[in-house]
Amino acid sequence: MTKLRALCFVVLPMLALPAYADPVLGTASNFVVLGGAGAPGVTNSGPTTLTGLLGVYPDNSISGLGSITINGSNGLISPDVHLADAVAQLAQSDLSTAISGLSSEGPGTSLSASSYTAGIVTLLPGVFSTGSTFDLTGTLTLDFNNLSNASFIFLIGSSLTAEVGSTVALNNVGSNDSVFCVMPAGSATIDAGATFAGNILANASITFGTGATLDCGRALASTGDVTLLTNTLSIGCENALVTTGSVTAAGNSNLEGSNGLSGGITITPPVTPGGPPGSITPVAGGIVVPEPRSVLLLGTSLLGLGLFVRRKITA
Repeated sequence: MTKLRALCFVVLPMLALPAYADPVLGTASNFVVLGGAGAPGVTNSGPTTLTGLLGVYPDNSISGLGSITINGSNGLISPDVHLADAVAQLAQSDLSTAISGLSSEGPGTSLSASSYTAGIVTLLPGVFSTGSTFDLTGTLTLDFNNLSNASFIFLIGSSLTAEVGSTVALNNVGSNDSVFCVMPAGSATIDAGATFAGNILANASITFGTGATLDCGRALASTGDVTLLTNTLSIGCENALVTTGSVTAAGNSNLEGSNGLSGGITITPPVTPGGPPGSITPVAGGIVVPEPRSVLLLGTSLLGLGLFVRRKITA
């Protein structure tokens, strides 16, 4: 019995399940779609499926909400819709901080127009500046080179456009990797049939064409609106395709651990409101924050272990 008790004290802490924090997006990481102003802040036409929260702020309206399925529930009755409430307001504040901090990483490696419109392009992790526009055609392959905490940050001066049928492909994903497309003064358009991956952070509007998908990421608009048209958008990465070597498959475990391709780096906000933008630094080994129940379990187990050791010494 004594040996069994000691074994439990050792094993129980190991069962504590970690929860991954998002140091860049903050509470905005909970939203798969977040609209700003626009009256309505989000417009939807046709059956759209979302995995993650849906919200608007400061606008308080969503058009076509009844045609949206959110985490398995109809948008009209879903508890995962936030219309100009405190949750959406805080998410917008965190989004502004993220855009400011990520923008401070520029200018990065310059990408000429021919670099990303050639049809088949492969990039390794880094910070990239695209000038005024970022126009994707064909397939843009992001090769993480099997690195953990690897990040792609695209700083776009004006507009991001993923042309009809274009694809953002993911290769050799490591754990806790990330992709951010940042437009501090611009908008994004994901055209019909395009397959996108990563986080779109736009100051202005974000528009999805018919049937466009976002398999692993978010569409977050700071001051503009978001337009949806029979789309599938998901923070979860279960449907995103990852190529490792010559094998392409969905549901890569490292991709699932990336929290919607937003891991790997941490953001330091401005010291004072209105001051210089924050900074971005790599995260060594990822950030793991124990859940409250895990902390309680760990503390109880350690207390028990201490009492057990004390009894043995006393005996």
